[in-house]
Amino acid sequence: MSTHNYFLAFLLPLLLALCVRPAYACTYSIPVVGRWSALQIGLIIPSTPSWARTLILNAARAWNLAQLWFQQNYFPEGNVFTFVASPFGNVTISYGLPAGFASIAVGWTQYAMYGSSTIATAHVFLDGSVFNDPREPNTTGLDLGFRLALHELGRVLGLGSLVDGSDVMDPVGTVLRADQPPIISFIDLFALHVLASEPSLSTLTIVLSTDQKVFVNAWNLVGASLNNQPPAPSGNGAVGPAKSAKAELRGRLFFRCVLAVRLPCWVS
Repeated sequence: MSTHNYFLAFLLPLLLALCVRPAYACTYSIPVVGRWSALQIGLIIPSTPSWARTLILNAARAWNLAQLWFQQNYFPEGNVFTFVASPFGNVTISYGLPAGFASIAVGWTQYAMYGSSTIATAHVFLDGSVFNDPREPNTTGLDLGFRLALHELGRVLGLGSLVDGSDVMDPVGTVLRADQPPIISFIDLFALHVLASEPSLSTLTIVLSTDQKVFVNAWNLVGASLNNQPPAPSGNGAVGPAKSAKAELRGRLFFRCVLAVRLPCWVS
């Protein structure tokens, strides 16, 4: 073999090694409380203050839209949970915390369970100092209220807490990062897919291994600014999209993918 051929035999593998970027999978996990037996979850929301009701409806709508986007892009045959506003719902929302929690929390969700892993009803308690004010708060107050509502509605869906300050399911980040974009993460959405679609739960921890880094900015699902939100639907119907979910998601969703080559995953 000539010197030229030896050089090519050495150079080609080196070039391939430099040009080909491997996809590294990371493992994420989130605890879950349990699952609902029905896909429609009714919310009993106080009618006043009206701004607080609108804010909670938009938080519920953000969860509905985020799940639809995840379903359409990753698991078209999967199921999604849908929040609806209903005076006969199985989730009660109150403004004010139970005695014993007011000094340590700004939101709390309690459950009644069937067995060990099926949610029968839930009661959400939101900080009365935020939600009971008849006057609509400033932008900071709206941002805080929206993030609190997102977090507790995530808890209603069955999600546990994460130690990730950017994720809406981080209970500490909920308050300290109220002025930052409220992020619904890939593991949040994958866990909801599992809870809504799998026939049974073998564990209360959902694990995902993926080489994708995807998140949803909930602000962009309901309007870039809370002061310019589209009005939440009135009445007792679904608070999610009715006819044009795909068009609305295409227009408003902000997400990021890194090395989005495949989606290996498992539940353990």
